[in-house]
Amino acid sequence: MALTERLQILVTADAKGAASEFKKVGATADRELGRADDRVKKLSAGLTSFGTQTVLAAGVAGVGLYKAANAASAYGEQVSRATKTFGDEAVPELRSSRCGCETAGISKTAALQGASTFAAFAKQAGLVGPAAAEMSTNLVQLAGDFASFVDISAENALTVFTSALVG
Repeated sequence: MALTERLQILVTADAKGAASEFKKVGATADRELGRADDRVKKLSAGLTSFGTQTVLAAGVAGVGLYKAANAASAYGEQVSRATKTFGDEAVPELRSSRCGCETAGISKTAALQGASTFAAFAKQAGLVGPAAAEMSTNLVQLAGDFASFVDISAENALTVFTSALVG
């Protein structure tokens, strides 16, 4: 066998072996890239989920802050209204826990609003200052008790009491 034929056999054999090894390397690379791709997909899904939850939490917090700010503003407006209606000396009693609004199931804002509304009737009866505040506070407490007794909201009870006094 001539040297050229022998070299050609070796090169052909080595080429076939090399091709086989390249196929093995390619299969291993595909398998590892598939694993890496799966990991990246899981990480991406986790980050997307985290981002979604973060955005939702921020949205809930934003809504809560908005509602708190509106409630504080409404309360401040009712305190101002009560101060103008009753005078400075009567408002501390209306703002305190002695008004009984918590036990009657009425928010302090609604209690102040109701008391200020009832003050107009107290003034027509000739009551001013602390006496008007006492009458108004008593009517707010009665409205809360009435709401509990007939199972309606305290705000509806305040409306019923106001309507009854208007006639």
